[in-house]
Amino acid sequence: MSIGFQGDAGSFGEEALIAYFGDVERLNFPTFEALVDKVLSGELTYGVLPIENSSTGAVKETYELLKKEDIFIVGEVVRPINHNLLAVSGSSVDKIKKIYSHQQALDQSKVFLSSLEGVSLIPYKNTASSAKYVGELKDPSVAAVASKGAASCYGLEILAEDIQYNSHNYTKFVVLKKTMEIKEGANKISLIIEIKHEPGCLFEAVKVFADHKLNMLKIESRPIVGRPWEYSFYIDFEGRLGSETVDLALKDLSQHANRCKILGNY
Repeated sequence: MSIGFQGDAGSFGEEALIAYFGDVERLNFPTFEALVDKVLSGELTYGVLPIENSSTGAVKETYELLKKEDIFIVGEVVRPINHNLLAVSGSSVDKIKKIYSHQQALDQSKVFLSSLEGVSLIPYKNTASSAKYVGELKDPSVAAVASKGAASCYGLEILAEDIQYNSHNYTKFVVLKKTMEIKEGANKISLIIEIKHEPGCLFEAVKVFADHKLNMLKIESRPIVGRPWEYSFYIDFEGRLGSETVDLALKDLSQHANRCKILGNY
């Protein structure tokens, strides 16, 4: 079994992988697309990607890949995300002129970062890569926003701890596989629907869940490329594929949706 995550060692994605699978052998990839490609080719059995943060919302890259590719969600793990300001030994907060990190990490730390004067915030590939880059630069005027694990990996000092503005800052990661896998106890289903761009169509689609007494956990809209102001809807609800209630609900939903793609039952 081979398992991969996006980012460098010390990333939150690696922490999520370890939380789900244990401290197993693992591979890292520079982009979301590269990871998914390896899962689809069979070189990876599983891949772990972030899908939503409690402060900044959906991770759009993951949603787009779920829509585009024939890949399935087979598990999820939620991790607390604590950001820290990291720099090389001998630096201090008053010396910092540039800060690198993933855009979401910068956004999640915006209150603290806005208190720093004369500092440029520079979006970078991901948090761990930012820490690695700062370690390579060896410049005391440059810092990264990343995890304590990244500080340990790349020999950096922590100048400020827990700088995220939301004390309940969590990221949900999904475990992806080439084929659907439904484990015992799976009780959550994710799907994508596209509906007619007409009055009442979304209401009729969503009403299906209420009619069948299925608890809808989430609905997320994403633009449909090439069709301005039309949207795909990602829906999570409680249930198990193969149960009579869910099968009837999906049959009814198909009457209101131009497209319905099951993303997983986990």
